[in-house]
Amino acid sequence: MERNPKEKYIKYFMNSIKIKTFIPRVFWYRCDKCGMEYRRELMYKGIEEDTFFRDENSRIGCCHCFKNSEDFKRWLNEINFLYSEEYLSELYDNPSIRWRR
Repeated sequence: MERNPKEKYIKYFMNSIKIKTFIPRVFWYRCDKCGMEYRRELMYKGIEEDTFFRDENSRIGCCHCFKNSEDFKRWLNEINFLYSEEYLSELYDNPSIRWRR
């Protein structure tokens, strides 16, 4: 049985971003798309799990801009927050393209 480290690398990064729903009870959170601040309303948060500082690598969206988590995920793809398999395969072959993202 052969191992392919490239497939393991791609699988790890494809599973590293999680989309969570939450309702802020105390603090106000700003939507990254519309810029409005909300409290006590449903919000979506995309977190890049593979970093130490999670607040720097997260995006937040409100329920007014996104009707469900699939819309939020589609928006994350548009702004290039989520990884694509093509990008990760190129990154594995040539790590110097990391800074062009």
